[in-house]
Amino acid sequence: MPMLYQQLYDCLAPLTTAPRQIILALSGGLDSRVLLALLAQYRDQHPQHRYRVVHVNHGLQQQADQWARQCQYWLSKRALTAGLSMLN
Repeated sequence: MPMLYQQLYDCLAPLTTAPRQIILALSGGLDSRVLLALLAQYRDQHPQHRYRVVHVNHGLQQQADQWARQCQYWLSKRALTAGLSMLN
């Protein structure tokens, strides 16, 4: 088992002895995209849980809408449920 996945598994295992909802906050940066890939792998091996990924579009940068679309694309490739929010 790759090291990063093992670390994620070790963190989630004691918290997921019963079916739960697992939520990942996706900023679109490299670190959250790595977590997205690891979560998709975890989901494939532990389908008893509900998975949700949340990206909040604060609208603070000119590229904010583009980031939200990119996050939606990454989620669709991983077949994960998205929760995209726009803050005013």
